[in-house]
Amino acid sequence: MDAHGVIQTLLRFEILNKLPRTGFLMRGIESPESVGEHIFSTVVLAVLIIDQLKEAGISVDKAKLLKMAALHESGEILTGDIPAPATALFGKDEKSRVEREAAKKVLKGFPGLFTLVQEFEDGESPEAKIVKSIDKIQMMIKVMLYESEGRGAMEDFWAWEHNFVHCGIGPVDELVDAVRSSRGHEGAQVLKVMTEDGIPKPR
Repeated sequence: MDAHGVIQTLLRFEILNKLPRTGFLMRGIESPESVGEHIFSTVVLAVLIIDQLKEAGISVDKAKLLKMAALHESGEILTGDIPAPATALFGKDEKSRVEREAAKKVLKGFPGLFTLVQEFEDGESPEAKIVKSIDKIQMMIKVMLYESEGRGAMEDFWAWEHNFVHCGIGPVDELVDAVRSSRGHEGAQVLKVMTEDGIPKPR
């Protein structure tokens, strides 16, 4: 094992714990979640749906799914979190190309992991489709919480159709629809349940 390479790569990923989610920052959210926090929540979401996928008779590579969820923002270590308005200027294909190149540098010495990032960017495999969907689902759940706390103007997140695209995998699409239909009520209910359980509200 290349112990030095593992340590150096993990140190690179530490940057994401300090990198704010730019889209939230642009909309007036003070101290928004970091990219690292977003990744963690996306991985947890992947863990939560794995058994439901199995129960629905959908076969996925669990290890691949979790690795892909953990690595899907690795390019942002070098590019930063590129917001949607910037992507609109130079196009999704160029954003994908740049993030692939960045991920390749970040994951040098780990070609198998970089292959997973490429697979995610291609968005063709079941695992890639799921991670792309739960990436958006996690974001919209965070939007729901921010709105319930009155922390910013979030209307455009709900109006943007690309935040609610179905991936063709039943349980994941159901989750997309559940998030979209639960604006307001669900966010307030989540915070109520957390308060009842004695859990501090997320910031």
